Amino acid sequence: LSNGAAPHHWQHRVFPDGEVLPPLVEDEVGEVECAARTARLMRLYCTLVAVAREVAERAAGGTLGPEEADSILRARLAGEDASQWLGEQPYDAGASVWRGLVGDGEQGAADSQAAPAEWLLHSVRVQLDIDEGRLLFEQPFVLDGDGWREVVRLPPLSCWMLDGVETSEARTIRAAVTTNAPCPFPSCALSRLHAGEHAQLQTLLCEPIECTLLLDSSWLPAVRGEARLFAGGIAFDSERHGPLLLPFRIHLAAVTAFNLGGSEGTGALCFRQAEAWHAYGPLALLPDHSELRVLTLALAVPCRSTLHRALEETAWPHWARLFAECDIPVRATRQCPAFVEEA
Repeated sequence: LSNGAAPHHWQHRVFPDGEVLPPLVEDEVGEVECAARTARLMRLYCTLVAVAREVAERAAGGTLGPEEADSILRARLAGEDASQWLGEQPYDAGASVWRGLVGDGEQGAADSQAAPAEWLLHSVRVQLDIDEGRLLFEQPFVLDGDGWREVVRLPPLSCWMLDGVETSEARTIRAAVTTNAPCPFPSCALSRLHAGEHAQLQTLLCEPIECTLLLDSSWLPAVRGEARLFAGGIAFDSERHGPLLLPFRIHLAAVTAFNLGGSEGTGALCFRQAEAWHAYGPLALLPDHSELRVLTLALAVPCRSTLHRALEETAWPHWARLFAECDIPVRATRQCPAFVEEA
């Protein structure tokens, strides 16, 4: 498939005193060849995911009839959200539910009639046949007395970069970001920076760190990748979705810290992007909204991890000064943000 959008290559100029000027020439990012098709398939697929979840909820509540899964699917496809993506083309769709004891074959299916619900594995299978092919989603789940839960928790949506503008833009950004080496004296180097390419992120503070980026989207709550901590922002890169740059002076509205000073568990450092017309990128094209959206994202920070030490000992002193200079609000909370907990 495709992400439907190319990574953004920031062209703003940031001076050593913190002044930010708009680009002299704003490079136009080429339109992804199949962006409209990707958006359509992505949203239809997520309609199937929503159907499977509704079927699981009905099963947990004991209100799921024999043919109701198929009825739920057809009602969703007839709704306004899905019908606008289906258009006038013909389609075929179906949904079914299976349940039984795992690994016991025909005997397991027979025994399942008398077995307690908690012993059974349920699976709902939803498919949609359209001109491009078949979209298929299958959700195995169990009932635990309080509702339903997934057998394996995986993000329901993932994408891969398409050859063309997505990969070429990603290659350009990666080349500029990865040529930076950690600076042993970042404060001295910052005063000598000129407003050139990638001065938006300023100096690299430490070696790249493997980590998880958490997103405020139920469709793609977590992305594994590599983070580079700069004095003026973050560069995150994942193989599937490409690079994501967050220059603090240009594109950061607020910061929230959760459990970063703890001695156990996992904390999170949350960043809410500023609203701007150029606030786009692959991870902003998700079915939560009809158009490109402003992301709230977080770095998952396991206590005593490499990332935890890098933030505490190296990055945070620089960032705290920058946040104060730019009047970016920073809030510490003892309550885990909902999207972080879910991810």
